[in-house]
Amino acid sequence: MQLMNPVRWPRRPQWNVHRWLLLIVAGSVLALAIAAAATAAGTSYFGGGDAAVQQAHSSAFTSSAVTHDGITISVTGVAADDTETLVGLDIEGRSSIGEGVMPASMAKLIDSNGHMYPENAGTADKSNPRLVTRYYPPLASGVTKFSIEINGLEFATSGQRSTTRVDDVWSIPVTLASPPATSTVVTASDAPQSFGPGTVTVDRVQQGPTGTVVSAHLSGFSMDEIPVLGFDASLTPTGGQALQSVELRAGFGADRQQLEIRFANTSGLVKFSLSGKVDDPHPQDPALDARLAPQFAASAPATWSLTVP
Repeated sequence: MQLMNPVRWPRRPQWNVHRWLLLIVAGSVLALAIAAAATAAGTSYFGGGDAAVQQAHSSAFTSSAVTHDGITISVTGVAADDTETLVGLDIEGRSSIGEGVMPASMAKLIDSNGHMYPENAGTADKSNPRLVTRYYPPLASGVTKFSIEINGLEFATSGQRSTTRVDDVWSIPVTLASPPATSTVVTASDAPQSFGPGTVTVDRVQQGPTGTVVSAHLSGFSMDEIPVLGFDASLTPTGGQALQSVELRAGFGADRQQLEIRFANTSGLVKFSLSGKVDDPHPQDPALDARLAPQFAASAPATWSLTVP
């Protein structure tokens, strides 16, 4: 395994995959001391290479650092709402066996009721690969206590293929000052818009501490056509630069026609834009590609105006 710089945003997402992860260790490592416990959102942060996680709004929380085998893991930030849970970690110690470090397997989140939340993804910070962020489904309603359980760590150094594994279990406790936030629902036009040979409809837009999430669904596509579709999505603030999607989840829900698109937190009047295409340069079904590609090429992106608080 080679640790690499995180890319959490797939402009061409794999079908029904939450994120593409590209993790490269930077050549230089910044020394950074992390407090063993964080108590205020203003002093909390996330290590990650994309703007979405860096702009996430951490909840107030308390957490104790845990040390085993000369390796100390502490929590640097927690953002929790009804769309996602983000946990920032600092992993320090044993620098002689690797610049960067990641959990050797999934870092599980286990709440106080014993429910386990599988990790959706993880990224490492570009400037300091000892800072990592883990991504989980939303916590159950009312949950304020959980632990992050890491079973083994894998260390790597930039430019080297070999890795070093340290087998042990770190269980880091976290207590939120209040239950996860409920996201604000943003009003959007529910009128369907043309999308290649079919249509796309925005169902709802949510804004919370973890980011802005657009939920939509397709119509007019067969089950054979859906897997070859690709998407490009952006949010453009008035007078600002377009924000590219950091996560695009597709192909689930009723008839596998649901879409869920995540962006960094923003506010004010924005334009949501969604364009489509088909597999290129390696088509899954050349006949379908040949039929659908011209229709998408001739279509303008579907756009909506939204006011985000």
